[in-house]
Amino acid sequence: ACFIEQRAFASAGKDGRVCIRLFSDLQALHEIDLSAAQCMHTTPKARAMTIDKMGNTLYVATTSNEIIRVRIDTKSADIVMQGHYGKMEDKDEVWGLAVSPTGAQFATCACDRTVRIWDADLRTSLHAFKIPEKARGAEYSPDGRVLAVGLGSGEVALLETQTFKCLKWIKPSRIRNEMRENPQHELKFSPDGRFLAVARDLYIDIYNLKTFKRWWTCEGHSGSVIHFDWSEDSHFLQSTCNAYELLFWDVLEKHIVTHRKEHTVIKWKPLTCVLGWTCQSIWPRDSAGNDINALMQSNDRKLLVTADDFGDLRLFTYPACTKGPTILCKRYGAHSSHVTNVRWAADDRYVISTGGMDQMVMRWDVIEAPLQYN
Repeated sequence: ACFIEQRAFASAGKDGRVCIRLFSDLQALHEIDLSAAQCMHTTPKARAMTIDKMGNTLYVATTSNEIIRVRIDTKSADIVMQGHYGKMEDKDEVWGLAVSPTGAQFATCACDRTVRIWDADLRTSLHAFKIPEKARGAEYSPDGRVLAVGLGSGEVALLETQTFKCLKWIKPSRIRNEMRENPQHELKFSPDGRFLAVARDLYIDIYNLKTFKRWWTCEGHSGSVIHFDWSEDSHFLQSTCNAYELLFWDVLEKHIVTHRKEHTVIKWKPLTCVLGWTCQSIWPRDSAGNDINALMQSNDRKLLVTADDFGDLRLFTYPACTKGPTILCKRYGAHSSHVTNVRWAADDRYVISTGGMDQMVMRWDVIEAPLQYN
């Protein structure tokens, strides 16, 4: 509730209505339905409210991460800001994050069964639409024309980025389907745009985008695949799993790479695997193997940024393989929960991060500053 001038007050609750009453006799002057704001879910439930200095406009925060503007004089309601939402008891989190290679747009998807398109420069949501299942992964094609969204069932939806119409549904392969129970959250286009790789449980399925048929399946991990990277020439893959394995694959020749000389000179585009020789110093002291959830190398190959379970982002110079117990880095904290994902902008001007239980999406501007010891 909040005061309106000196003779009335406004209140709101889980019924989705704002009621304005007189102090004198508690008579209702106005009732405004928050559903008029056309939220993406059921009746919006108010959690907090304030009024502007002029006393004409109320701002209502809902339990589903929306801010609704209510104009008292016209009895209208519209959405000022909206974001991902979910229930704490269901452990609904935001994991899917993709940055467009062209422009300032980026996409997020989450357990609330929505995909949201944002403009990092305008700091606003451009589009939001529902999908049939919970989603944990997203990725733009190299030309920015297609957005791939990975669903909890293992299916992948290919969306056209202008109209967001579904171009194709890719269903999981039936080979050893009984072992692919974990929802995938990692999928990536090859730099040349010929292939789409999708991590499902112990395997990585690679699809030819001309025929939309499975090209090959990378089999060899003993744990669920968490991260993988394409080589700059779209010839190789490197992948890591929750069993702390780092494997290399020849996609064109369809075999695992076991010779060290072949993969030491490969450039990855982009580098996101949290295990490797060039990022071995990113791990804090006494950390567990799952404390770092995401990593990405900047496009100019000079910096690394990590997202961890402590709610922090850490910025390193690349390569991060300094000998000794310490390494120079810069630590940033703002998320109230573990940070699930992180991505660089195409021009390296800023970094986008997503939170787990706080379900927040943040932009971090990149400026020059002295580093500190990790």
